[in-house]
Amino acid sequence: MTGNYIKQTCPTGRFEKHFSLGQGEKTVAVFLPWSVPTEIEELSIDDGSFAEPVAREKKMLVFGDSITQGYDALHPSKHYVSVLSGLLGADAYNKAIGGEFFVPALAATEESFVPDYILVAYGTNDWAHTELDRFRSSCREFYENLSRQYPASKIFALTPTWRTDHEMQYSCGTFASAADYIEEVAAGLANTYCLRGFDFVPHREELFGDLRLHPNDEGFGYYAKNVYDAIRKIVF
Repeated sequence: MTGNYIKQTCPTGRFEKHFSLGQGEKTVAVFLPWSVPTEIEELSIDDGSFAEPVAREKKMLVFGDSITQGYDALHPSKHYVSVLSGLLGADAYNKAIGGEFFVPALAATEESFVPDYILVAYGTNDWAHTELDRFRSSCREFYENLSRQYPASKIFALTPTWRTDHEMQYSCGTFASAADYIEEVAAGLANTYCLRGFDFVPHREELFGDLRLHPNDEGFGYYAKNVYDAIRKIVF
């Protein structure tokens, strides 16, 4: 489903599903929802079948706001972090929080692993809701902390994608100037690369679940592919 999700209902509760995969060997991938707790009470499979976590060679640490958290993706498998992690062959550890800004202390925390890739996708909330000085100091300190904490990782600074009100000017400045500053900070750090994301989702309202800001499943498809293509030019 694409288009306007505003009136879409997503019931929660206990559900059962029975289906046959037919003859022959099959592989089934299960994507758990990001927005509600999930408990699997029972899973029955035929003799000779088995269930195991997907083992991937790389690890990717992800920071961001509601877009990166998965807001307005109806299917967890369609969210851009899910798609991107598959394309990169990496397990994704998603620390995105809806409504979040650059918080330098978050970048200074130490994980139990060293990620191969780190994706950072803040900026759209900072631009619309913070003062210029706060945005700049928090943005710079965040990336400096991250680069210091993970000197062997490749860090990708993703600037905000298009939104319908991008021509507005707030106390933080213009939308483009916020992206320019993120790129400036990234350019000053040895292991950090800027991905200009403004055109990663085509500028069409029907590709956004709320018709203005959050991509829907189709929009996330464009987003994932374009982020991957940008990373591939750097990594591969």
